[in-house]
Amino acid sequence: YEAETGLLVDTAGFVIHGTLPFVGCSPDFLVGDDGMGQIKCPHNPAVHVETLRGGMPEDHVAQVQGELWATGRAWSDFVSYDPRMPAHRRLYVQRIHADKAYHDDLEAVAASAWAEVQSILEFVNKGAAA
Repeated sequence: YEAETGLLVDTAGFVIHGTLPFVGCSPDFLVGDDGMGQIKCPHNPAVHVETLRGGMPEDHVAQVQGELWATGRAWSDFVSYDPRMPAHRRLYVQRIHADKAYHDDLEAVAASAWAEVQSILEFVNKGAAA
């Protein structure tokens, strides 16, 4: 990725959302102050070929947008790599930008889920011996 794009990456570790401490993620790498990335190395070459032909698979949108939301970063490079491919087809990089509307929906769902967890905990602990 670094050789192909010229961008230097840093390790990320676990990142906790800035205002929702019950939300976090583990991006594969960070780029500067605004970027990050997610790398996939599919076991099935057909998955890589489909990505080359059609872009990031739909089933990765939630992960990538969720990481963008949790980290507050502006973009993520979705990377697919398959060393079995010819050299010019081994690496696929697609820049995905943060989607505010998607993030607003995530925030609403996360807040609702957290409220439900709190309600369950309150019920379970109600009347417990002190």
